[in-house]
Amino acid sequence: MIQSLNIFLRCTLLVIAMLCDARTHKANASEDFKFAKLHFQVDPHVNFISGSVTYYFIASSTDTLQLNLSANMSIDSIVYHHQNILGYYFAPPDFLRIPFAQTSNGLDSITVVYHGAPATTGLGSFKQAYHAGAPIISTLSQPYGASDWMPCVDKLQDKIDSVETFITCPQTYTAVTNGVLIDSSSSNGNKVFHYKHRYPIATYLIGLAVSNYLYHEDIYSHNGISFPLLNYTYPEDDANWMNGAVKIDVAMNVFDSLFGPYPFANEHYGMLQANLGGGMEHQTISFMKEYNNEIASHELGHHWFGDKVTCSNWQDLWINEGFATYMTGLVYESTEEGYWWPIYLKDRMNKVMLEPDGSVFISDTTNINRMFDERLTYYKAAMVLHQLRYIIGDSAFFSACRNFLNDPVHAYGFANGSDLKYYFEQSSGQDLTYYFNQWIYGEGYPVYQIQTISSGNGNLNVTIQYLTSTNTTTTFKLPVPIKFYGVQQDTTIYFPCENLTEQFTIQLPFTPTYFVCDPNYQIIAKSNAMNALRVLEDAPNMTLFPTVSNTEIYVGIFRRSTNYDILNQQMELVKTGSLVTSELNKIDISSLSNGLYYLRLQDGTEGGIKKFVKIN
Repeated sequence: MIQSLNIFLRCTLLVIAMLCDARTHKANASEDFKFAKLHFQVDPHVNFISGSVTYYFIASSTDTLQLNLSANMSIDSIVYHHQNILGYYFAPPDFLRIPFAQTSNGLDSITVVYHGAPATTGLGSFKQAYHAGAPIISTLSQPYGASDWMPCVDKLQDKIDSVETFITCPQTYTAVTNGVLIDSSSSNGNKVFHYKHRYPIATYLIGLAVSNYLYHEDIYSHNGISFPLLNYTYPEDDANWMNGAVKIDVAMNVFDSLFGPYPFANEHYGMLQANLGGGMEHQTISFMKEYNNEIASHELGHHWFGDKVTCSNWQDLWINEGFATYMTGLVYESTEEGYWWPIYLKDRMNKVMLEPDGSVFISDTTNINRMFDERLTYYKAAMVLHQLRYIIGDSAFFSACRNFLNDPVHAYGFANGSDLKYYFEQSSGQDLTYYFNQWIYGEGYPVYQIQTISSGNGNLNVTIQYLTSTNTTTTFKLPVPIKFYGVQQDTTIYFPCENLTEQFTIQLPFTPTYFVCDPNYQIIAKSNAMNALRVLEDAPNMTLFPTVSNTEIYVGIFRRSTNYDILNQQMELVKTGSLVTSELNKIDISSLSNGLYYLRLQDGTEGGIKKFVKIN
């Protein structure tokens, strides 16, 4: 699920009261729910729902079945073995407890008939609204909202093996939910839409939408696998939506190649326009406010991470959201010659480091604002995955992802952070306990201070020190990439840094003129060397005046003659020349464009850098 940034920052999410740690274990963990038959009747003009749900389950040894349903909903009847049970009761916060006379430990079933006006909570569990004068009802149940609008097993430890859904609405509208539309029929001014979904599904991934949709269908085909691509759009936005939606097959192809075939290829993939702040990955049919390439890629990515394999507890929501966020970046990396890839990485890295603290692991799952914190659960989680890819290499990283998704223990089931760690360790042959402790369960990031001293002929002494942005995590173990630039030459060296101070001596095949730390955005870190020239501080052996000029500057050096470089703000070489000791050397800058420049001595022992500004 993704929230658009502006809306996410503006909206005040309703924090659900009376939650406790047991919230993610709400239903009786010993029941195994096999099949659900759902009947809903809605009119998109009215905030109301009625219907029945029938659950088929393997009974436990208890004589009480526990479901979840908001207490503001009304129960019409509960049918068990053709008899109406009258002894049900509600228990805070929203447990529906149903005593029944259990007859066996085999397959059993129960039906709850209900109605009511759902009170939308969380991120918008049940919403009635209008678009261009037309009504819409749509749902978004993550994390705890499914029980607002239907009796359910609202937990993360059991998936319903399959679902069959019947939605009745006025015949001028279209009703959409998970799975394949089997048929539709009209009667007495209403229309009944009959869907079947034959994959295991977590309760929060069940979605419902009713409005005056236009429908489009295309076919995706790759590596011998074909399935329908569906779109449900508002009539007023249809043209704009469909102009963008044709690009979803690009993202599908990227994910198919990296992570394996689309997990629900026996049915379809669909996108539906709904009254949301961003998007929601309802299994086989993602709901989105509008078509946006990044949101569309994010929700599609969830069908591997989130839908096929679901986090087994909300504390590990970062797995779902981190992967889906990173997968939007992988589309950028794989398309348009990678033009947007470094832009994406720089933007996400910068957003992660807007604040000094925060863990991607969620300790408080009663705080919905914290659960869906964009900086931590989305961006930092994505960059932690990207950084891990850099550390263990592409082959090990993507092999681990595929093994994680395809292991029968987790495929179409659940997994947690420890499970994911196992696959990365197996594929890389490394013990990654330190990495998960620092980056998943720890907080903050390192801030590097880097100094280089040249002894000539490419010989460099490099000192790397770091502080941490927070006292929560006191040490970080990272290979620090530094790119050294010379005249028409450059090279990147990776420095293994485990201690707060590290010293290295290196030999380069050229005399470096400047360097940049982490030029390709591979690590989550700040550095005083980022886009800065630095060999010796403050250039004590060089003078430059005037510092603002339109035609020329004068430079004096003390000790010995040397060459110089002039670089622009983008660290691009724009001019070079030579300087003579103990003279005022005039440098013509009339041909330069207006802006800030750096004058850098090529012999690092002679001073460092000076800044000047060219004006008209």
